[in-house]
Amino acid sequence: VLDVILHDPVAISKQYVRDLFVLPAKLSELIAYPLNMLVFPGLFLLVARARPIFLAFLLIVTPTQILLLNLKTFEVRYYLFLAPLFSVALVALATYIVEYSRRDFRRFGMAITFVGLLTLSFLIVVRESYRNIHAQDAELSEFRTSFDKLELADPMIAGRKLQLAKHVGAKFLQLRGGSSLNDLKKALAAGSADEYGQLFVYFGPGEAAHWPQFGALSDPKTAPQWLTPVAQGKSAGGWILYRVEL
Repeated sequence: VLDVILHDPVAISKQYVRDLFVLPAKLSELIAYPLNMLVFPGLFLLVARARPIFLAFLLIVTPTQILLLNLKTFEVRYYLFLAPLFSVALVALATYIVEYSRRDFRRFGMAITFVGLLTLSFLIVVRESYRNIHAQDAELSEFRTSFDKLELADPMIAGRKLQLAKHVGAKFLQLRGGSSLNDLKKALAAGSADEYGQLFVYFGPGEAAHWPQFGALSDPKTAPQWLTPVAQGKSAGGWILYRVEL
């Protein structure tokens, strides 16, 4: 970690502060809309009513963990440890508002409101989960049809999606990115072609989003000469399968 920081302290410091500034907005993804709008008021209430020992623990451990995680590229799963805390904050806020509603009809109305918000959030989570699970169905189906037509012997697909290779019965080589196409070339050359049989690189919309440094692979015309396109999706900006020829 120290070697990375000392490589370019100014650039890393700027990026760290920038990521930290936008972090609260990103953390709202842990709780579905519209309940996520109530998380931070609930946290303020939770801190105000917490016991000193619990408060001291919360204010030391949680920010420290967040500051350490901010050194990495943001992914929601890294911050799942905050989900229980956010949930408790929402319960604390709902309980406070309902308990301190002086009239019974107001108390009932507030309880119904929170139940409605919870139901709406649940339905949104179900909808988004379904979309995420089936987001690549069309892409996988089209890829498998094209891949089967190639009739390849002992192929291996290099990429970031294990399920892609499993879907077509190919071996899989995990790519972990890099800063340039030269890094990608070195990673592909790390093993022998004979070991892999035929080696291919899959590059689709997901890869383009996660690896913008490999953006040249989005178009066969701009891809390096050591990658030969053998199949691609019908839609513009879709997936492309390259044969590796090192």
